Amino acid sequence: MRFQARRRDATSLDDIPFPLNTCGVFYYHVDPQLPPMNGSVRFRLCDSLENFVQGKDLEVNIGKPWMVPLVRLAHVSSFRALNRFIIEEGLVDKQLMRDIQKLKMPRRPSALFLYQLSQSFVVDLHMTVLILHLVTRTTMSTVQVTGAFFLRCRPFAGRSSRSTNSKYVINNIAGLARVRFELSTLPEHDGQGPTLILRILEFLTPLQTLAPVGYGPVILPDPGKLLMRRTPRGKLKTWSYPLNRRREGTLWKEFITASNS
Repeated sequence: MRFQARRRDATSLDDIPFPLNTCGVFYYHVDPQLPPMNGSVRFRLCDSLENFVQGKDLEVNIGKPWMVPLVRLAHVSSFRALNRFIIEEGLVDKQLMRDIQKLKMPRRPSALFLYQLSQSFVVDLHMTVLILHLVTRTTMSTVQVTGAFFLRCRPFAGRSSRSTNSKYVINNIAGLARVRFELSTLPEHDGQGPTLILRILEFLTPLQTLAPVGYGPVILPDPGKLLMRRTPRGKLKTWSYPLNRRREGTLWKEFITASNS
């Protein structure tokens, strides 16, 4: 089927048009490695059903397929007919739909939905705040992770500022990467309690350097390695997020426990 309709961006709430002469099919997608709440309606670009496997999902950005997550389908009234259809087709269990409908929909539904700690996701390395919705069958919580890719530090030589002692937010890189959180087993985090670390799985776009070479807090590893940071004093360390020291740490711990059970 060909579309001249409009679609809803997965990263914002603004309607944007499908690309000209878009041809393909809507389908229901579930990642079998994640809990069943991760289902979503996606659009596969292909000339016919016979070429579905050879086709490619429509993307709103590199590595980010256009989708309507099940957790949104369950709460938006205009999707009621579609909800009935995917239940009748056996794509979604009726009780699962009811459980999701009991959850409180977040104010920013366009942010990333995380269904399991080991789930990979795409980030813009230029972001200063990462907003995540932690979803389980019985809970949905919104958390913010700050400081992964930026650091408050003094201006580098050559940058103008009102005061040589002033501090500002510096981000020394830009680009898209696929990453995932992990629970740290590193000796340096012993005694801190559960601590999140971040692994860079792959870079999806060429990286841009936004500060002089060698300057900035983020030390980018090779794909497969952990994200490293340089402290204001120049010491290298693994980026970490100790849950016992964070206001939203309890929400993270509840999510990890529930998603693993």
